[in-house]
Amino acid sequence: MDAVKAWEYLTRGHVLDVSISADGEHIVAGSQDAYLYLFDKAGNAVWGQNLGTPVLRVMVSPNGEYICTTTHDNIISFFNIQGALLWRRRVNRPVMGVDMTNDGNYVALGSDNRNIYVVAANGALIWNQKVGGEVRNVTITRDGRYTIIGSYDAFIYCFDHSGNLYWSYKTMGPIEALDINGSADYILASSSDRRTYFLNRSGSMIWNPKNVGSVKHVEVSDQGNLMVESMGDEILVLSKDGSVLHRAKAVGVISAMNISDSGEYIVVGTTTNHVAMYDKALQLLWQCEADGEITSLAISEKGHFIVAGCKDRKVYMFDNHRYFDTAIEKAAQVLENAKAFGLNVLEAEVLLQKAQADLERDEFGSAVKYAEAATKVATRMRAKAQPEVSVLAVVRESFTPGQPTSVKALIMNTGVTHAFNIMITMMGEISIDPIETIESLGVNDYVNRSFNITTKAPGDIPIKVILDWTDKAGRPQHTEANFMLKSLEKKKKLSKNMPIISVGNVQKLVQKVAASKKTKAEVKVAQEAAKHRCPRCGNLLLEGVSQCPRCGQKVK
Repeated sequence: MDAVKAWEYLTRGHVLDVSISADGEHIVAGSQDAYLYLFDKAGNAVWGQNLGTPVLRVMVSPNGEYICTTTHDNIISFFNIQGALLWRRRVNRPVMGVDMTNDGNYVALGSDNRNIYVVAANGALIWNQKVGGEVRNVTITRDGRYTIIGSYDAFIYCFDHSGNLYWSYKTMGPIEALDINGSADYILASSSDRRTYFLNRSGSMIWNPKNVGSVKHVEVSDQGNLMVESMGDEILVLSKDGSVLHRAKAVGVISAMNISDSGEYIVVGTTTNHVAMYDKALQLLWQCEADGEITSLAISEKGHFIVAGCKDRKVYMFDNHRYFDTAIEKAAQVLENAKAFGLNVLEAEVLLQKAQADLERDEFGSAVKYAEAATKVATRMRAKAQPEVSVLAVVRESFTPGQPTSVKALIMNTGVTHAFNIMITMMGEISIDPIETIESLGVNDYVNRSFNITTKAPGDIPIKVILDWTDKAGRPQHTEANFMLKSLEKKKKLSKNMPIISVGNVQKLVQKVAASKKTKAEVKVAQEAAKHRCPRCGNLLLEGVSQCPRCGQKVK
């Protein structure tokens, strides 16, 4: 939990509701201890107020200017962000439905007294209407033009900004959940008749599929590009034609759900104390466990921050930047470790760069997928990668009993990670000069070694060559091969180098040495040519010329 949890705050009662401003700067919580709390995003309690009875509902306006609360004694209170009470109104039944316009200038309220109220920030009642049942679900468009409510009389109602009924739609049971996009082009509701209703702004039903269970939560993003519902322990992402695009199971029955206005992220809380975050395709991004049932959730506009209220009396703040920064840092460390082994992890580095770029754009889901892919590539390469020591040894004269023969050897790391503590041992009817241990060889690096071998008898002399080395982690590597040395009675000069030992990827070794010699030769030719060119015009000069015939420049 610490990987993503930014802070927690212990109240004196169950936290019943939480809210967060669009930018995540202001967090509001209401508790059974009768307190209204305001926090900044760093977890500092800015202020708290005792409202006398348990705080049922809280909402901070998206722009962070105002706070609206409802309490157990049926009082609606409206504060500015500094904590000053702007107005207070009492009704005769609990108020469970609360929503605000973006600027907080209008708050829509639904009460168990079957009334809907729209009140201005200065406390003026703009309008109120009575319907046929308790109003637990209230939404208002971002500009205040429409207010859509769901009632226990089985109707969905839409009112205009003056409180005139624009349309109503009858379902077959009390409305249990309701949400709209910012302009009310898309309206999603669930009823106790086990149907989900998708309506347009005119109140026309587009689809209403029958569900196998009761849908307790519905959410629509601001632009309508994400529609989600929960049913028991299941989360479903719906298309605009009513089909299920994605589904996933939470760890326990879902007790709270919310989505980012951006339409990128979904967060759920469960009765089994879990908070989980998903991307819009329902890929689980992270999951944390609290100490009690999750009662409420809120998420900032772009999904940066998530706040949860819990029956363990705590308010939890989760910071997605903190979590995904950590995920990318871990991926970067895996890549650094792979590079320390000498691996070429270009593919993984490209993936990590994409992850970092997506994180900067707040595309958390894509960022973590790229980071995970980079980690997998680097881990797979490291698991498969090994250093490989290759040896090619040659002589220019034959072996003769009792007489040392000079051997020249090339030792190269032809593997894909660094090799360390390379030791060469030879066994057989021979004596050999000690071969110095090579402390390390990088990938494609090679060294020369010269030593003497003396055979003890004439004829074919079998020998065993043993190579031992370690990788970066100190894991031992070992290879051995058998060869035959021909020992003559009389020493004989050879017309060319004769290989006597060939271990490993000798072809790669030869190609590397040849390429290296060619490069050195080309550099030497270029250096020599540069000595005989005019420093002014670059004209090639003959030896002994003191003046350039092309430009007249005097030369040494």
